[in-house]
Amino acid sequence: MKEEIKEITGFDSNDFLIRLSPSIDENNEWDGSLGVSIVTSKDNDLGDEDFEHMIYLANIVASSIPYMETDEDFRTQLVDYTDELLDKYGEEEQDDVSELNHEGNIVKVDFRNKH
Repeated sequence: MKEEIKEITGFDSNDFLIRLSPSIDENNEWDGSLGVSIVTSKDNDLGDEDFEHMIYLANIVASSIPYMETDEDFRTQLVDYTDELLDKYGEEEQDDVSELNHEGNIVKVDFRNKH
């Protein structure tokens, strides 16, 4: 079966997206399984080294999903950290990442609303 090509709008050509595709059963409900993929534009114009760094970071983020199934301590730490962020900044503000900074190998994401 040929995969349908879907247009994604509102993203820069240099963005990297983690795509979560839930498996839907015959009752149109999520069956608990999930496809994870990394998406970027064919028009991405980052240099080779920067592209490789970004795709590697995206792979680290994407691989955390299946890793959570194999390491309960990691899953617990990630759930606790996520709950702390949601408690601190609120669920609705999570949708609007205000700032993303990169210093060396550290990526800092600021979820605070700066409007």
